[in-house]
Amino acid sequence: MRKIHVLTRKEDINREKLTDCTAVVIDALLATSTIAAVLHHGAKEVIPVLNEQEALLACETLTEASYVLCGEKGGHTLEGFQNPDPVELLKRDLSDKSIVLSTTNGTVAVQKCSAAKSVYTSSMLNGPAVASHIKKEQDTSSVLIVCAGSDNRFSLEDFLSAGYLISELIKENNLSWKLTDSAKAAFQLYESQSHRITEVFKDTETGCLLAELGFSKAVTYAGQSGIIPIVPRWTNNRLVNAKRVSC
Repeated sequence: MRKIHVLTRKEDINREKLTDCTAVVIDALLATSTIAAVLHHGAKEVIPVLNEQEALLACETLTEASYVLCGEKGGHTLEGFQNPDPVELLKRDLSDKSIVLSTTNGTVAVQKCSAAKSVYTSSMLNGPAVASHIKKEQDTSSVLIVCAGSDNRFSLEDFLSAGYLISELIKENNLSWKLTDSAKAAFQLYESQSHRITEVFKDTETGCLLAELGFSKAVTYAGQSGIIPIVPRWTNNRLVNAKRVSC
């Protein structure tokens, strides 16, 4: 029997307890939605970093034409960076590009989970693909879903997306799952709101902030369920489509 647990903030991560876990990071608005989108549209990899300084250092190891530098802090685009808005990024030619990505919450959460046995990222866009991949692995480790949250606060959109992932993990398979109370709460939230994901996203604190900053289309995009068959997996300090690497 595999256990599913949900952390509601990246600040609650205990690295010492991660080593035997499969960690799945969710920052639905917008980091993990952006990661799924750019990998689906041809990017070779996403390099998630802690901050602006690390992003610039990462770029020094790459040739100029080989990467796209994306970053935000508090929803505001970093100077000299592209905003990590998937709607706008997908208008670019991302073929075989490295996406260097710095965000307030999502990329920080990925870095904090790097000690886990396996690390994936998920969102509403690619939840079914991630769930399917995890179920196919010959593994009995606990699945820890980490909601990035927002600057030390709970984020409804992440928790709702965690519930979606749980619903995909537990349905139509012969595996036995044990849900912790937080996992049950996320699943029940999703079950009650699955018919109005986009509306919920738009009404969240982060959704309202992004709309004020001019990114309402990105919120709508991120609210779509199961449209991307990509499984971003942490490999060699970057996220790549799991189908490109051996498990």
